[in-house]
Parts: sequence; C-alpha cells; structure tokens
Amino acid sequence: MEFIATTRQEVEEELERKSASIAQSISRIKKDLSLPTEPVRSAIKNHPTQVVLGTVAIGLALGWLIGGKRKRRTKNVGRPNALPQESAASDFLTLVRVGRASGLSEEKAVSSALAAAASLDARRVPQTRSNLTDRLTGYVIDMAEAMIKTGLRVAAREGAAWLAESIRRDKPKASR
Repeated sequence: MEFIATTRQEVEEELERKSASIAQSISRIKKDLSLPTEPVRSAIKNHPTQVVLGTVAIGLALGWLIGGKRKRRTKNVGRPNALPQESAASDFLTLVRVGRASGLSEEKAVSSALAAAASLDARRVPQTRSNLTDRLTGYVIDMAEAMIKTGLRVAAREGAAWLAESIRRDKPKASR
C-alpha cells in the first residue's frame, strides 16, 4: 500500500510540474504575440489623418481582394441595335437556313442572307476606341492593383517570418 501511495504522490507532483510548465509557456507565448498598444495609440493621437487614410486604404484593398474584380460595363449595354461580333456568323447561318426553309435555292438563300447581314451591319454602332483618359485610368488601376497585391504578399511573408523566428527563439535548446 505504501508503494501505491508513493507512486500516486509522485504522479501528482509530476502533473503539477507539467501544469506549471504549460501555464508558463502559455503566458510567455501570449506576452510575445501580444501587440504593443502604446505605439498605436500615440500614432493615432499624433497623426489622426494619416491613420484614417491608411485604414480606409487598407479597407479598400481588403474589400477588393475579398470581393474580386467587377466586370466593367461597355458603352453598348442597353442599345438594342448593338450586336456582339461573335453572333454575326451565327446570324448569317440562321438567315441562310431560314431562306432554305422557305423554299429558296441555296444560291438565292445565301444572296438574301448577305443582303440581310449587310443591312444589319449598317445598323450596328461602330466600336469606338476608348479615349486616352480611359486607357490611362485603366493602366493606373492595374498598376495600383499589382502594387497592393505585392505589398500584401510582402507583409504576409514578413509576418510569417517574424512568427517563425519568435517560435524558434522560444523553443528550449534540447528540442532543437
């Protein structure tokens, strides 16, 4: 019986030592990973405009990353006369089939389809080239998107490196 009591006491002592060790490790990790709030408070107090603008910029960047790109509307949206270029060939074939179905010979069906397609082309609104301002705006937006993505990648990589370094630094020498 004495042997069991001694063993039980040793197990309880070992459990207490392990619990204390785990509690110390958790508190050290919390201390190392907690962000200092004093520099943030002083930055907000000393530079409120820059902090607000930075917060808005980060919010827009994250919203863009989460929401993704939105399709830009073309100038021809909503015009019934504007037909997409891809449908021109299928429209022509449809006109030829309709002519053949109505009893015309193949030659007459093709000629009437050509005449009808020519009248459709005459009604189409010609595609205008985008002006210089639109093109430059597109280039600037694309460049800003690339810079934001690159900045976020660098920040994530540096954050991961900092975390790995802090974990490596806190490991006991025996487990390395």
